Amino acid sequence: MTLEVVVFESGGLRVDKGAYRAELDGRQLDLEPKAFDLLVLLLSHAGQLVTKQQILDGVWSGAAVTDNALTRVIAQLRKALGDHAREARFLETVPTRGYRWIAPVSTIPRSAPAETQLGVD
Repeated sequence: MTLEVVVFESGGLRVDKGAYRAELDGRQLDLEPKAFDLLVLLLSHAGQLVTKQQILDGVWSGAAVTDNALTRVIAQLRKALGDHAREARFLETVPTRGYRWIAPVSTIPRSAPAETQLGVD
């Protein structure tokens, strides 16, 4: 049996990966799919530098996109979180390198169901 993280909690933020839902202080955040995926990626690597290339590979899956697309999604996340680049509470910019989730994160795992074998009568 494996454990998969399905809920992240960080400074009033609650992200339910399985339900595709993000809330801040009980208020649902309206995030586009790429912004939600980026949020999950950053929370999954909390405290670690996530390079621009890792983000492009993980969120855009090899599609040809510019740094402007990444910058736009980062801006959307910051706005939704009420975070600011100069006084970051959640999302730190590491100039020319990438981004780091800086708020403490706790996770709530869920047991993945064991594979079911079908019997033949």
